[in-house]
Amino acid sequence: MILRLIFTSIAVLILTTLLFTTAQGQTKTVVIGHPACLTGKYAKIGTDVVAGIKACVDWINATHGGIKISTQVHKLEYIAYDCQSDKDQVTRIMDRLMFKDKVDVIFAPYSSELTSRGAPIAESHHRLYMVHGGANNSIFEQGYRFIVQTIGPAAQYHHGVLNMARELDPEAQRVALLYQDDEFALTVMKGTLKHARQLGYDIVYQQTYPQGATRLTPLLTDMAEANPDLVLGGGHFRDGVLFCRQLSDMTFRPKAMSLLVAPASPDFYVQLGSKAEGV
Repeated sequence: MILRLIFTSIAVLILTTLLFTTAQGQTKTVVIGHPACLTGKYAKIGTDVVAGIKACVDWINATHGGIKISTQVHKLEYIAYDCQSDKDQVTRIMDRLMFKDKVDVIFAPYSSELTSRGAPIAESHHRLYMVHGGANNSIFEQGYRFIVQTIGPAAQYHHGVLNMARELDPEAQRVALLYQDDEFALTVMKGTLKHARQLGYDIVYQQTYPQGATRLTPLLTDMAEANPDLVLGGGHFRDGVLFCRQLSDMTFRPKAMSLLVAPASPDFYVQLGSKAEGV
């Protein structure tokens, strides 16, 4: 999933850079800058993202010689610095990318909170800002003109699984919502709750858990007692693994379960093995 999003981002980059460079005057190299999450709380997904971008850039340069802008082919160059999953570091790196490295395009850092920190900086300096892992709807409600999103908005993240469940098992009626207490996950929960009610589902459990939680068993036990058919929740990678592992240790088994972010990473299965099946 992550590689697919990165390939989509690169494809959009090619088109938008063509338009941008034509307007600004041709250059020999199109430089992509990235405040990347190589360490810190978002490191797992952040390192996957960097691997995907590097693979795409190498493929475009090696196979096609770069990207064609007007009549010239331009190489892509990728510059990434570790923002340590920290907002202040995002600000520092954004300044460095624009003023020292003079990049043409910036790939946003992973997560909505870090993407939100960099967005107004990119906008104020008229730098194209590719958003690949920050889906919070609020990012795209500020009137920005240089922010480009390649994924669906957070409020719609769990619409698909609700639609699928309604079609495959019309008898499944009871829904439980258990999300991490952060802006991104709460936006997803709000959108999920609204869509579930529109589809006629019964919300039998709705709760949040704090960021950095290390034990979800009490909440999962309460949720299981509500006997939901569908379980929707999560937040990011670490808590998603915890959610799945601790629920698997219980006897309760919902008909379907969908968690945010974590199942998209290959490491989800590496860490959980058979416990990841069916999520």
